[in-house]
Amino acid sequence: MTSSILPHDDRRKHPRFIADNAYTLTIQGERYAGKIGNISEGGAYLYLENVTPKMTEKSLFRDGEITLELPTADVTVKCSISFVGTEHSKNVPGIGIAFVDTDEEAATLISQFIETIK
Repeated sequence: MTSSILPHDDRRKHPRFIADNAYTLTIQGERYAGKIGNISEGGAYLYLENVTPKMTEKSLFRDGEITLELPTADVTVKCSISFVGTEHSKNVPGIGIAFVDTDEEAATLISQFIETIK
């Protein structure tokens, strides 16, 4: 897998890195699955291709839970939707999520994974 750092936006606390690992996301009882587009220690951009129900701007700030399929272990953390990229935006359809209340073990596993893709 070829990964690289993405341009750092000043409003972000952590740099983002390209990744293509699988994820499973549950938001208000709805389950989504796909590939991670990029990841940081604070969140991720998740590709949402051919999913039902569709995510819209009304999905913003909904809370849920995500399981990231990382090489060393699956990591499950709480999350909140912070951005929705639709087919009409410049981004690949997907959502930006922020990790919420991440415990120390999960944070360590995410950090270790990021170190491997830098």
